[in-house]
Amino acid sequence: MRGQRFSVSLNIFARWALAVWRRRVPAAVGALALFGVVTLIGLMASGIIWHGSDAASAASSGPEMGLSVPPGDTTTCPSGTDPGHVCIDVGSSFTLSIEAIGIPAIGYVLMQTYIVYGADLDFKQASASSEIVWPDCNIAPVSGLWDASGLVTTDLNVAVAVHHGCLSGLPPLPKSNHIGTLVSLSFNCAATSSSTEVKLLPDGDAIAATNGALYKDINSASVIPKVSNLFVDCVAPTPTPTDTPTETPTPTSTRTPTITSTPTMTPTPPPVESVSTPIGSGGGNLSTDIGPTPDAVEAELDIPEFALSETEAITIEVFLAEDIPEAVGDAQTLSRAFRFLPDGLTFDPPAIVTITYTDAEVVGIDESAIELIVYNSQTDDWEVATIIARDTVANTIKISMAHFSDVHTCHGDDCDEDGCTNDQEAGSDERFGGLRDMTNKNDFYDVNGDRFIDLTNDIFEVIQHYAPMGTEPEYDVNFDRGPSEGPNVWNMTAPDGVIDLTNDIFGVIQQYFHDCQNP
Repeated sequence: MRGQRFSVSLNIFARWALAVWRRRVPAAVGALALFGVVTLIGLMASGIIWHGSDAASAASSGPEMGLSVPPGDTTTCPSGTDPGHVCIDVGSSFTLSIEAIGIPAIGYVLMQTYIVYGADLDFKQASASSEIVWPDCNIAPVSGLWDASGLVTTDLNVAVAVHHGCLSGLPPLPKSNHIGTLVSLSFNCAATSSSTEVKLLPDGDAIAATNGALYKDINSASVIPKVSNLFVDCVAPTPTPTDTPTETPTPTSTRTPTITSTPTMTPTPPPVESVSTPIGSGGGNLSTDIGPTPDAVEAELDIPEFALSETEAITIEVFLAEDIPEAVGDAQTLSRAFRFLPDGLTFDPPAIVTITYTDAEVVGIDESAIELIVYNSQTDDWEVATIIARDTVANTIKISMAHFSDVHTCHGDDCDEDGCTNDQEAGSDERFGGLRDMTNKNDFYDVNGDRFIDLTNDIFEVIQHYAPMGTEPEYDVNFDRGPSEGPNVWNMTAPDGVIDLTNDIFGVIQQYFHDCQNP
């Protein structure tokens, strides 16, 4: 729904008991846990250090990654040097490097790469911690090897793609300014002459998906770099020259990766009921309770005298809550929602909205805990409204409304059941659950249900379930989140079917020490 929304919620107001940043484990225990995780996943961590020789500003051309082979591994091409080609003696080994040519101007905290290569090149896979040579790599170096069908394979001869990635540390993430080699890979050329195009694919490419070349800058924004490909020609020794000239091979064209588009929102369905009446400066009343039998949830609007300066056509539209799930996400909802029109109309003094519900609608619900959750389009966030009257015998709740938009229902002190109360999620401190959507259960990345995001129970468990292709046995939907839809990096969305570096490992690390244990 568009504009400002109002939603009704069962919300037990909780007092904030945490005034300072509290930790659940002694510092020494936390340090030991971090060391254990780092050892288990083969990190190259010896502390967060700055490599002075690696520090540099971003290239003037902007963020960019490219491929290179050191001159010592190459040979003279039979037909001379072709742009974008390197020549290697057949059967010889060589090093393929992925280079940071240009970086985000403000520095970066995550790097990720993805190359596609052919079966004529034999990739000699090593550990991720040895292949990733980014000097500021400290948390969760990952690599993956895939065959043409997109499945993990141990047959290196048919593997066609490999990707890598790493983070600079735990929050606050240390900044890297490194320009130079990020990943160094060992290959063997084919035993016979061949020409292979090695493609460096960007994040969002149809093949690379969310595993493609990417930087995350120090503001956690994704920066997709310019990328370039490289032809690796495995060539036989140069034969004795003859009078017959050697035909120059024609390079194949380079495919430009296509970035997938952002899906559009589901359109609002038509209302199941609508009532309208003109109301002017003398005030007036409008209600959805117009039939012989009350519906499960009804809305009534009272506009006081002089609240409007001129006559307006006032409308209340009624929707089935199940038809508009995007309005409140994962919240527990009552059965009907309401839209007040015209959108944005203001009142002085405020109008009064009364929500009435039947006994059958609230079976098993504590009526005294019902609150109104208000969506404020100016702050793009949900707010808990002030109730001016409540009658649990008559089943009514009243609030004042200074401007029009939508009313939706939601119940429970934790509407989305993510472990953070509605009050905590409406707070201003993300460390204690704040700056979140109280109707989105995916924006608090607590995978073990203790309402505290720590290293061993949450970050390490997501790393253990790393499954960027969504394959078993690693993949488990409980450890998966979709990409952030902002405005903050922890405002994540529903599981997207893969557990990858940029959305999941990076996402849970960005919520390190976020706490909803003590409302």
